[in-house]
Amino acid sequence: MAEEIGMRVDSPGFETALKEAQEKSRAGGKKSGGVTLLFEAEATAWLARADVPTTDDAPKYADGTNPRAAVRAILTSGGFVQSTEGVAGPFGLVLDRTSFYAESGGQVCDTGVVKTGNGSLAVDEVKVAAGFVLHSGARVEGVVRVGDECDVLVDYERRGKIAPNHTMTHVLNLALRAVLGGEVDQKGSLNDDEKLRFDFSHNKAMTAEEIKRVEVMVREQIGLKLAVDTREVALAEAKAISGLRAVFGEVYPDPVRVVSVGPKIDDLLATPGNPEWKNYSIEFCGGTHLANTGDAGEFVLLSEEGTAKGIRRITGATKGAAAAALTTAAEVAARVKACDSLSGAELEKEMATLKGVVDTAVMPAVQRAEVRDLMTAQIAKMSAALKAAAAVAKAAAVKAVGEQAEAAKAA
Repeated sequence: MAEEIGMRVDSPGFETALKEAQEKSRAGGKKSGGVTLLFEAEATAWLARADVPTTDDAPKYADGTNPRAAVRAILTSGGFVQSTEGVAGPFGLVLDRTSFYAESGGQVCDTGVVKTGNGSLAVDEVKVAAGFVLHSGARVEGVVRVGDECDVLVDYERRGKIAPNHTMTHVLNLALRAVLGGEVDQKGSLNDDEKLRFDFSHNKAMTAEEIKRVEVMVREQIGLKLAVDTREVALAEAKAISGLRAVFGEVYPDPVRVVSVGPKIDDLLATPGNPEWKNYSIEFCGGTHLANTGDAGEFVLLSEEGTAKGIRRITGATKGAAAAALTTAAEVAARVKACDSLSGAELEKEMATLKGVVDTAVMPAVQRAEVRDLMTAQIAKMSAALKAAAAVAKAAAVKAVGEQAEAAKAA
């Protein structure tokens, strides 16, 4: 079309601009901001030509591990350097081994510190490409050089908030299919240290009752304290397991990592066609997970909404965030019930305030609906009281007019 009107398309320029826009979009969603190092084919090709070994990231699955490693390359916005001395950040370190989880599969990356004898980098972004793991941060304290040995220090307290969200996303997927039907398919997810978010195919909004049933099912799985088993399995063997879920269109490696909530993977492989497996969450996943569902502590669903035609998004929370949401809901409900003792302008003012609180507070969707029902009842009561007061005033006015008329006749 461009040629027809005498114009040329700068395809390479378009691809470059597109990559930059995508990178800015990804960076825009991160709390840290500022770190925008591109780590794509050009960078990994340079590493391969320089005979830099790919990163051994197996330690990422050994929770609590802080391995010793070595700095194999340093990336800056201007390219690779041998030292951070005199160079402006951001910086990206490629290590020979790491326990950091790189962002993938809907799970955010780990954060933490890479510390050498003469310097340290606060890591707030981790990427993986072509087997190389890049640990990025805005600036280096001291100096870091290629060849330095280092301690790899993951923030495991933060990961401890991410893992339950990821494991419960798997269980949520199972519960949604049980409540809404087997046609439900995953369309995306996000698991961070504050929440879990799951996009799925469904052609209408969930009812409050459906949300409640899903929430109850997930809590039941937590209460059962099911073991979570993980292992790499030959792709063909894994695909034969009854009930196993995979994201449509996703290309999986061979072997592929299987995450099973409940059944042992040995048992799955021994009888892959067992229809009983359909009652459990069994998925392909490379993320970090709980060892036991009981470690999630608590679970709530915070919201459910549409994002596109036929696509719904549900957001939830676990552990302390879930408990805090439940506490908030109980406090708001108590405030609504306390309105029974109010009347007149004081009641109207409190109800107006509560409407804003209910609309914005972080609280479970089920309890939010229940509180709104309480408020509706309170508003109806308030409206009835106003109508009654108006009727009494009208009757008094009519009586006064009648009395005045009688007095006038008597005069």
